[in-house]
Amino acid sequence: MLKTYTLNLTGCDTGVSLLLTELPALVADRAARAALRAVSEPEDGGVITLAFKHLGAVRALGEPGLRLLSAFVNARLSDGTALDLADARGVIKDWRNIEKIQQQALYLHTGFILERESVDTPVAMVGDQILHSGTEARVTFCSPLLAAVLESDRATYRELETVLSTEDCFNIQEINNVRAIRRWHESQKAAP
Repeated sequence: MLKTYTLNLTGCDTGVSLLLTELPALVADRAARAALRAVSEPEDGGVITLAFKHLGAVRALGEPGLRLLSAFVNARLSDGTALDLADARGVIKDWRNIEKIQQQALYLHTGFILERESVDTPVAMVGDQILHSGTEARVTFCSPLLAAVLESDRATYRELETVLSTEDCFNIQEINNVRAIRRWHESQKAAP
């Protein structure tokens, strides 16, 4: 489910408190793909690739980069008023806090990945997939991760658009991967 974080600003913005809410997975993926496109990088990595590999390049775009990264900020002031970073000059006095807000908003979407253990996929299974898979058609409106989750029928488009986070998608895909690995092991045992 979507995570929230209370961010207390510092410096000349001390006393300003924001409630940041993570964007749904498809919404975050769209924003990440737009940012990656703006810096001519492959879009398939989505929000994870943006945050861990290309954030500096997007920031280097200046004002356009600020707008692209502001798409991740879903913030409310302590009185419940929505904060629009593009029009936050009356609320946020220190420009460094804009970057802090963007950084924390991206962390809401990607922080889980830092301590996540990966599933070990047998090398022979990967080899079998390469040798026996035909040319594959691929979805282009979202990252391969989200497409795999949709294809698995473990989440609907509407759920990915409204309530499921990027971390939820990683969890669902991990379930799909473990199931595929178990089936592959079973087929190897059954093979002559």
